Amino acid sequence: MKFFYNVKRYFQNLIDAIIIFDQRSIFKAQGEIKELYGIKFREHKKVNEINQDKITTYPRFSLYENDSNTKDGQKRIIFDSSDFWYVNNVFGKSTKSFQVGSKLYFNDCIYEITEINVDILDVFDDYSTKFRDNTNHTDKYKGETTPYNIQIFIIVNFLDYNF
Repeated sequence: MKFFYNVKRYFQNLIDAIIIFDQRSIFKAQGEIKELYGIKFREHKKVNEINQDKITTYPRFSLYENDSNTKDGQKRIIFDSSDFWYVNNVFGKSTKSFQVGSKLYFNDCIYEITEINVDILDVFDDYSTKFRDNTNHTDKYKGETTPYNIQIFIIVNFLDYNF
């Protein structure tokens, strides 16, 4: 039975990839149907099981620190990326949820999240726009140039060093 299920799933994925190219199939839960307390489910794909080359867009995370050394409350960027690998490796291991007032561990420091803003763009920003200095990234950008249409701004206050 399991063999036939795997063969069927293989051909479904093959058809999705070659003929239909249903991008959602990359993320679909797989395996045998399980049941727990009357709820039927399959194993969800883990983030590290997804090939980042198969995903067409990502959210962009921009992390800003409130700079207490300025009079006008300037914020300085301390992290910026829409690269799947960097976002998941920086935030996916230590932070599972972002909430105002919660702690964020980043670069051996402890921060308090003071503000979160999410912008949903009506275009995919592919970083083709050049800044005045002829670059298309902030100086803190990490990773590959990856188009995004959701930008998440997280503003933090420094609390302490994480020893």
